[in-house]
Order: sequence, then C-alpha cells, then structure tokens
Amino acid sequence: QSSFSPQCFKLKQSTLTGSSRGMKSARLQPVDIQPAAAPENFMRALFLTSLAALSVFATGALALDVEVANKSKTTIAHIYISEVDSNKWGDDQLGDDDDDVIEPGDSYTVEDIEPGRYDLKLVASDKTTCVVHNQRIGSDKTWTVTEEMLDSCH
Repeated sequence: QSSFSPQCFKLKQSTLTGSSRGMKSARLQPVDIQPAAAPENFMRALFLTSLAALSVFATGALALDVEVANKSKTTIAHIYISEVDSNKWGDDQLGDDDDDVIEPGDSYTVEDIEPGRYDLKLVASDKTTCVVHNQRIGSDKTWTVTEEMLDSCH
C-alpha cells in the first residue's frame, strides 16, 4: 500500500563552475508539504468550506415532500404558498399548464417544502379563490383540503 506525500518544488539557484564560470543555473528540488505548516488562512478557508457544505446538506435534508389531498368536491386549479403574513405568493405549485389540476379525490405532491407555517392560496377551476392562513406543514407530510375548509372561504 503506497502513501501519498504531497510535494511542491523549490527553485534553487546555483553558480556553474568550469568553463561556464559566473553563469547562473536553476534547478528544482522537491520539498515536502507538512500539514502543520499550512497557512492559517488556508485552514480557515477549509473549515468554512466544510461548514458551508454541511449546512447545505442539512438544509436539503429538512425539506419535505408534502401531499395535498383533495377531499373536497371542488377541482383545485392552482396552489400558491407563502410564508405566514408575507405579501408575496410563490409560483403556482401545480405548474402553468391548464391541465395541471387536482380533481376531487385525487392528490398531488409538492416537493421541497421546509417545515413551518404557511399561508396557502387555492384557486378552484371556476376561479374561486380561498386563502387558508397559518397552516402547519411538518412531519405529517399531508395537507388535506376539505369541503368545510373551502366553505369557510366563501
């Protein structure tokens, strides 16, 4: 089993002797790199890069796929999600195609939602809009749309 020993090369200058007296030449000599001799900035950069990679990994691990189950009698044409009390809605979770709907009794999976509380805006196929505030999306991973929920919006 071979071991890897990182090396860099140091330029060493020497004076030639004999008929080429007074002329300079250069040659490379290998020099071992010792981890303890690594510059402090390099170690700090390595630490910060590792920390950033870990946080990206951890953040991705928290995202959930949430099933939206339509238990109502209404076809859902659009679903918009925003943070609680935000004035901006995200993109339509069902997509831009008019055929992307959730029929009564069907379900649809919304991907990569961070656990938390959200306001949800549902738009029915007849253009009726319903905003449901402060909905918890968490470990249960299912959000059920009921007729009672939609009736409370009208």
